[in-house]
Amino acid sequence: MAKEYTVAKATEVGPGARKVVKVNGAEILLINHGGQFYAINGVCPHEGNSLCDGEVKNCAIVCPTHEWEFSLKTGESDEHPGFEAETYPVRVDGAELKITM
Repeated sequence: MAKEYTVAKATEVGPGARKVVKVNGAEILLINHGGQFYAINGVCPHEGNSLCDGEVKNCAIVCPTHEWEFSLKTGESDEHPGFEAETYPVRVDGAELKITM
């Protein structure tokens, strides 16, 4: 059953910023892109490399190792069907960011 976790204060992830958090042993990347908060697994589903330092463009995170792009909204890769980074719903609750996983 899914559970909601408080992961950061909204002010810690300002416009264009990111923050890496650990939840249940998973590395989660929080990103504020265009004023919208996103949460995506920080590990690339291709070869397990970190996505945390990847460039954000067109509402996608780009894996710095092989330049595969994963949608911040869905985790899907248009270029590589079948490879999907897990994404998590983000909710702003007062000053806190909460994710469900």
